[in-house]
Amino acid sequence: MIKRILGIVAGLMLGLAPGAACHAAPPKAGELAAAQKAQERGLQMYLYDQAAWHATDRFQADLRGIGKSPADPALRLSGYIVEPTSGDALLVSFYGGEGAAAVARARYTVDSAGHIEGGIVADGGDSAMSPLALRMIAAREIAWHRASRPGHELCSASQANALVLPPGPDGSVAVYVLTSSADAEVYPAGGHYRFDVAQDGKLMAERRFMATCFPVEVGKMRREKAEVMFLTHHLDRQPTEIHSFVSLNIGFPLVIATTDNKLLWGVVDGRITYLRELEKK
Repeated sequence: MIKRILGIVAGLMLGLAPGAACHAAPPKAGELAAAQKAQERGLQMYLYDQAAWHATDRFQADLRGIGKSPADPALRLSGYIVEPTSGDALLVSFYGGEGAAAVARARYTVDSAGHIEGGIVADGGDSAMSPLALRMIAAREIAWHRASRPGHELCSASQANALVLPPGPDGSVAVYVLTSSADAEVYPAGGHYRFDVAQDGKLMAERRFMATCFPVEVGKMRREKAEVMFLTHHLDRQPTEIHSFVSLNIGFPLVIATTDNKLLWGVVDGRITYLRELEKK
């Protein structure tokens, strides 16, 4: 796959930027390490997002089975949270209430193969949320509040998604507020934000990943039998976890030109690979 992408890139660059190769330095160790971290994070985001998606389908079916809907006022549904559990499985909890008062309405475990177990919490059953889940919910609420302030514009009219990951090595919780797609044939590559919430519950950092919305016309690409999506990136010296996440969602390889260090990268099925130096006029 990488060899094929290199061939495509060669053709792209001949058309876009003919001339002598730029004598840019190859990626520094820090850039390669950051790319590896971005790849791991992007893959983790995708697994958590997929678990939530599969569990949501099951939860809605289970609600229909008992004659209820997610809008039922008795459920007081506030959202869901995904947390790690035994092995490679993830636990998806749909909860009602806010903050420390949140209680589980349904729980499902989803393994890496997409197999689901669980169901709606019975009346009188154990509805307590784990301390980890409550901490992730609190971080989610902080991120939502921050994302509602000016400067965090989305790229579609649809309700944004919040993807929360468990604490990292530094103890902070990363919350991604992601623009959702309003059109099945268009995937927004921009309009995504990350908010890092420290162990003490304070917002310690935030960032956006693209300066523009950059809608990817997935339907058109499929009809035209496109092989890759080419884009430039000037906010980082290597692709980010959003590039990894987007590549997994659109099903097309990405070729990323990082403009600051003039390097080309490939992102295939979420995996980031340095390709070569960028050519210039």
